[in-house]
Amino acid sequence: MSISNRDIADILESIAVALELLSDNPFRARAYSSAARVVSSYKDPVDQLAREGRLAEIKGVGSSVAASISDIVETGTSALLSELLNEIPPDVWRMLSIPGLGPKRVKKLWRELGVDTLDELGDACKQGRLLSLEGFGEKLQSSIRNGIETLRRNEGRLLLSAALQIADEFIENLAANLSSHGPGLARTDSAHTDSPDISLEIVGAVRRRCETVDAIEILAGAADPDRAADIARAFEKVADGPVQPADMPDCERIGCAGRSDLTYSASAGFKGARVVIHVRPPSISAQSLFLLTGSQGHVDACLRLSPEALSADREFAGEEEIYSALGLTYVPPEMREDRGEIELAAQGKLPRLLEESDIKGILHIHTNYSDGSNTIEDIARYCLEQGYEYVGIADHSRSAFYADGLSESDLRKQHDEILEVQSRLTGIKILHGIESDILADGNLDYDDDTLAILDFVIGSVHSRFSMSRDDMTARVISAIRNPYLSILGHPTGRLLLSREPYQIDLAAVLEALAEEGKAVELNADPHRLDLDWRNCIVAKRLGIPVSINPDAHDTRGIENFRYGVAIGRKGWLSTADVLNCLTACDIIEKLRSMRSS
Repeated sequence: MSISNRDIADILESIAVALELLSDNPFRARAYSSAARVVSSYKDPVDQLAREGRLAEIKGVGSSVAASISDIVETGTSALLSELLNEIPPDVWRMLSIPGLGPKRVKKLWRELGVDTLDELGDACKQGRLLSLEGFGEKLQSSIRNGIETLRRNEGRLLLSAALQIADEFIENLAANLSSHGPGLARTDSAHTDSPDISLEIVGAVRRRCETVDAIEILAGAADPDRAADIARAFEKVADGPVQPADMPDCERIGCAGRSDLTYSASAGFKGARVVIHVRPPSISAQSLFLLTGSQGHVDACLRLSPEALSADREFAGEEEIYSALGLTYVPPEMREDRGEIELAAQGKLPRLLEESDIKGILHIHTNYSDGSNTIEDIARYCLEQGYEYVGIADHSRSAFYADGLSESDLRKQHDEILEVQSRLTGIKILHGIESDILADGNLDYDDDTLAILDFVIGSVHSRFSMSRDDMTARVISAIRNPYLSILGHPTGRLLLSREPYQIDLAAVLEALAEEGKAVELNADPHRLDLDWRNCIVAKRLGIPVSINPDAHDTRGIENFRYGVAIGRKGWLSTADVLNCLTACDIIEKLRSMRSS
């Protein structure tokens, strides 16, 4: 089992936080926090060093931390972290997700105020009790109340990336259990036999590639009632929690009630996710796939076109035939949100959505010059092996002190190194960029002479999130007007399920990007997926190029671009709308034109 330096570092940092919450001795926590920083930026794979017994080579990693790293590498988790978390009330740990609450403040709330649940924290905020603690003011107390509301609102939801991973693991476990009951299992993307008598497919919000979901839904097809019973038994065995029959309004709507038309729900779910499985006979598999994928608005709008199209006695070979019967061209699952796609399908004017294979190059990758794990050459060679035509290095700028942002001299040193690596590496173009902080006054982080040496500049807001809507909008638009800015990075600053977007007039920002001929980032980090897909539709209409960027901090993080493509498809984007669908020659010319506009 391989585990990245960043994943190891994340677990070490969690251990450091847990130790800080539990102990009055700061030194052990600091040792783990320091080791996390070292491991995150270490140039070699730390898991390999652990397997070879060479962790002592890493400066700053002592024997106890080395033992924890070995445990992480061997098991994928940490026994020490599990032991520490058992001593911390679950809601105390969840408080760390509230903006403005780090370990020191959470410890004060827990130890000094005696608050160990979110309900108690909410009551303490209402009563103004937080103001008695050093470092807590009215503004922070109000922010914490809003943070609690956000946590409550997102309770039980999963990021798309987690949902896809869990769904695949669940289906693999389900398949393994079903195989003991007899042969014949297929998935639309992975057939297990030539003559399957059971099929499994992801449906619902996950199939539509919604950025967060509250359940993982699976459609299981089985013609034989005995095999349907096998599915139910296997589902109950794999699910972590109680399995119960669930409502099935989709079948009732088209009059398909029967012995094998059953829906089951695991209330506790699988790995913390709620899982629902729908067992249907193959005779209505196309209808079931269509109805269970949704969204409800899309399905209802389609049925209004022809209520009899999905009658119980009618069989379809696939969803394409359903849309044809409705007088529509096929609507990809990602677009089924009732936002005008049906009207376009009726006119035969749906866009040809981009595919992962359309991405010609990757921009926005951090190296070990700032908070990344890999060298420039590591990244360039990896991208070359993946078949990309170009790669864009974009480390943090100097104001991002928390991420070891680059000084001017470091940036020029990096520029020289890129030229040196490029001289030895053919077949891929290495572009030199920066993720420059957009400062509070709207300026970028370096002077013009420094910015002029770069191929592209991503401008991002990383501080002062609490500015007023007007001030934040003016700040960002000022940066857009800078002739050196190429791409506006993660334009709303949101972190899915944990941080709301900052206040900003995004419509005005997009108008400014269109006027200046600049691009907007669709940050493909699964915690961001920002630009939101709804505003991708707006950017497309305004002719703003969208750059799908992984915001990667190691080579594995480059694969984040897949989530960006999924959201781009959901936002109706075609290859003509996406900056990094351009060839190496064309993107260089495009980036130059942005600078001169």
